[in-house]
This record gives sequence, structure tokens and C-alpha cells, in this order.
Amino acid sequence: MRASASWLAEHTAPGTPIIGDSRLRRVALYADRSFIEWRWWGGDVRYLAECLEEHPTGYFIVDVRHMTSPKRNPAFFEDLGAQFGQRLELLHAEPAPPPAEPTEIRVYRYRAVPREPSPR
Repeated sequence: MRASASWLAEHTAPGTPIIGDSRLRRVALYADRSFIEWRWWGGDVRYLAECLEEHPTGYFIVDVRHMTSPKRNPAFFEDLGAQFGQRLELLHAEPAPPPAEPTEIRVYRYRAVPREPSPR
């Protein structure tokens, strides 16, 4: 987790929101960035989509093993790809150090689709 926090501190501007589940709050804390928790229970990506739309400059962090567990959503990344396609860019991956910590953290940047100007 500290490697991801260091990466975020180095590669994101102060004030950049970090979006993740409650277990990853400390990554944002270590990086000295604000944290936004999305409604991640059950791993339903539509709630992540809502959160990213509300905070389009945020970086999304995910613990792969936690989010794809049978209790959550084993198809989380398939659903993520179907929902976002190329709008989520993988920027950093921190592999789990065996056997000390059962985590694998990924950092994504969201690219919002430009909105068409509304006709007047």
C-alpha cells in the first residue's frame, strides 16, 4: 500500500481526490490526498460510474483481491471493462508482496466523455 501511496504523492497534484473502498483510505492518507469512498459493497460498477462522474478528476484505486472475492464480485473487472472501456486508464499496479500482505493495488485515471453542448 505504501508503494501506491508514494506513487500517488509523486504523480498527482495536491487536492486530487482518490476514490476507493474503505480499506484503501489509508493509501490516500499516506499520499496526503483527499479520499472519496464509493458505494463498493457487492462490487456494482454502476455506483463507481456515478462517483467518477461526480468527481471526474479523481483517481480510482482498487485492491484486486478484495474486490474480486466471491463475497464481492468475481467478475468485477469484466464489468468494469464493459462499463468504462477505454475511459479508465491503468497507471500503476502494485503487486502483492508474498506472503506478507494479501493485496494487489491498481491505480486508474478516469477520462470523462466530453459532453455535447446543449442546444439553445
